[in-house]
Amino acid sequence: MAYEIREGRQFRIGRIDITGNEVTKDKVVRRVLDEYDFTPGELYDAEMAPREGNGRLEKYVQRAAGAQQVMIRPVAPEDGDPNRKDVRVDMEEGMTGMIRPGVGFSSDSAYQEQTVALKSGDVVCAFTDGVFEAQNQAGEEFGEQAIADCLRAHRRLGARELGDALYRKIKSFIGTGKFRDDFTILIVKVR
Repeated sequence: MAYEIREGRQFRIGRIDITGNEVTKDKVVRRVLDEYDFTPGELYDAEMAPREGNGRLEKYVQRAAGAQQVMIRPVAPEDGDPNRKDVRVDMEEGMTGMIRPGVGFSSDSAYQEQTVALKSGDVVCAFTDGVFEAQNQAGEEFGEQAIADCLRAHRRLGARELGDALYRKIKSFIGTGKFRDDFTILIVKVR
């Protein structure tokens, strides 16, 4: 018996289609793909997303999206281009309505531990990227500086009222638009 083994050709990623996500936004999945350079025009990395599944990238997407299961596989493009394959990301959503506290970190950033002594009146504010990325009708983002300015302007308020003031400021900024991403604010004020 003789076997002939031929190595497949390298190919670039074409279009990326995400299916099975009714609650999870595409942006959540694409953010993970972007972080690992798994984007249109890049070479397909079969070590990160092997055709048979259970790759590292699938696990990363599964964790970020709170999915039961994720399968990433190349598919032939509609135009038949042999140098490119489209990618299909199939998801089976998990319990997306559950509250699961977590913090996201970028792999290309440096972090350090630091202790900060808080005193009466100090405010700690944590928020998701959907807060500072909220966009107005012109496509401009609210931004982290606007958050800091609003907190500073209303620093005499209690934590709940401070959160309400920030929310109203952002709603006023986006006008009739809608939030395009998750929107969570946590404010702690030291008594």
